[in-house]
Amino acid sequence: KNKKQNKIKKKLLTLSLVMMSIGLFSQSTIWKPYNANLDTSWGPRWMSVVDSNTVWEVGYNGSHPTATSNKFTRTQNGSTFITGTFLPDTLSYSSSNITAVNDSVAYIPCYFIAGTGRSGIVRKTMNRGLTWTNCTDTLTMFTGTANFPDWGHFYNNNHGIVLGDPNGGNFEIYKTYNGGTNWTRVPIGNIVPTPSSTEYGLTDSYTTYGKKHLWFGTGHSGSAVPHVYHSNDTGNTWQAAAAGVSGMLGGVNGLSFRDSLNGMVWGLTSTSAGKFLLKVTHDGGITWKTVFQHSNVGTADICAIPGRNAFMSVGLDSASSAGTGVVGNGIITSVTYDDGLTWNILESAPGGPTANQYYMIKATMLDSAHGWAGCFADTSNKPLGNNGVNKWMGPVIPFSCPLNIS
Repeated sequence: KNKKQNKIKKKLLTLSLVMMSIGLFSQSTIWKPYNANLDTSWGPRWMSVVDSNTVWEVGYNGSHPTATSNKFTRTQNGSTFITGTFLPDTLSYSSSNITAVNDSVAYIPCYFIAGTGRSGIVRKTMNRGLTWTNCTDTLTMFTGTANFPDWGHFYNNNHGIVLGDPNGGNFEIYKTYNGGTNWTRVPIGNIVPTPSSTEYGLTDSYTTYGKKHLWFGTGHSGSAVPHVYHSNDTGNTWQAAAAGVSGMLGGVNGLSFRDSLNGMVWGLTSTSAGKFLLKVTHDGGITWKTVFQHSNVGTADICAIPGRNAFMSVGLDSASSAGTGVVGNGIITSVTYDDGLTWNILESAPGGPTANQYYMIKATMLDSAHGWAGCFADTSNKPLGNNGVNKWMGPVIPFSCPLNIS
């Protein structure tokens, strides 16, 4: 089976949980909706939050998740969103993630979808999305039939890293120190262990902590075990535990770390129709332990809350079962203070399908008082949907005492 299809299929399995049962908070007490100027039923496939006023999103059609999109939306004042396109069409490339530096500069890695043999690229804007150019060398970077850019991360205007699938002996990882004018490939011997022939990276499956630490998750075709690779030197060297992340046969869908040692990963137990699985580490990713108490976890996204030993989850409750009609607490926002053992629901929205206004599928908390979450636009303001992004307006997340807002 084509590796790219496996990647996309794996993402869509998780997105099926998102679209399975849509409910509505009649009035949220913790999220304030803003119109992201996305079409009805569109939401953020990728989101990059710079600060409390600056957010970039790459949109996609939740009703047709496999369709490619060349649309982005952004705000520089925390309220007004402006849309545009980062590619001339949707026929050749699809995006892997978005990484923004400020309100003017952003990067979008893209993989080739129309057959094989054409290079992957990284799109760059320096003028708030008015124009986009390729900032990668298509003759030397992400070339050949095995190429597939999976994600990029930029620390500032100049210093960035982009990771691609195994190509030429190991993962294809490039670094730049001048905004993409020149790139240097990380030596394949600096990535240990060498991935198997059926292993690959996953779009946007990475996270960072501080200035030096990065982690990325992998997927596998067949029944092999995926891995989490860790770098403590901004991507110059990488290591993964040989044992991998057992039980997560659907691949590592997402990662989040609250410091250099304590983090969690999540994904599905099968490549076809698995259950949501959450695992935690307390040694930076050397060993992983399954969290057996899964109720009250939002399955769409999990993010660390900087300044707190806590994580926030959003999305459909993990007690719900896709395709069975079983719905636990429905759509939730929840926090954990014990690395996933217990989750406290801040807000929930059980009920049948109505609107998408508070159905978060991406979340980023900047600190204990500021954050953003992306959601699907509803149908109340055609032709453009209403909402599409929410801003945290709840109380400051405390150090340890769980909130009970609902």
